[in-house]
Amino acid sequence: DFKGSGTQSDPYLINNKYDLINLRNKVNGGSSEKDYYNGNKFIGKYFKQTADIDLEGEEWIPIANTSAVGNKNSKGKEYNKFCGTYDGNGHVIKNLKVSAKFRYSGLFGVIGSGGVIKNLGLENCDIESKNDAGTIAGAGMSGLDNVGTIQNCYATGTVRGDCAGGLVGVGFKKIINCYTVCNAESIDTVEGCTSGIVVNLLNQG
Repeated sequence: DFKGSGTQSDPYLINNKYDLINLRNKVNGGSSEKDYYNGNKFIGKYFKQTADIDLEGEEWIPIANTSAVGNKNSKGKEYNKFCGTYDGNGHVIKNLKVSAKFRYSGLFGVIGSGGVIKNLGLENCDIESKNDAGTIAGAGMSGLDNVGTIQNCYATGTVRGDCAGGLVGVGFKKIINCYTVCNAESIDTVEGCTSGIVVNLLNQG
């Protein structure tokens, strides 16, 4: 388990890539790329990264990997989302690579209501998605509502997907003081999802 208690004053500590993988597996409810449901959303919990992390050689499964941005499927299973606060604490995650097999691709798949990502740099990213792709997250949504906050973050690398953006693919309620130096390519099979629109919106943060 993580060091810390998950409160704002005593956050869970992410000291290395193995802690980051542990976070992912808990949020996803397992370690498989097909674990979409009933993970821990960490609502109201706090995480702090304590050092730079290099993911070179790691085929990353997104944290909060899931197949939809809704709340539950027809059988009542809850879709995975991250609803806590992840504070990069001024540190960097390098060489993040996500393949095109995921619907929502990024360090995070889907950020849910109350989710916050802040003070984090992502460098030399290589992100693909069969739908929505970003370096930080594929989506920040709960159903049809834009939710979640990204603050004081930056990213470099390449992003490709139907909806591709330098930081996020679609959604998010607030993006504050962030920038990207990314080559974002949208396949553009979904109306309105072009890399230029998404990236321009992000860069106004």
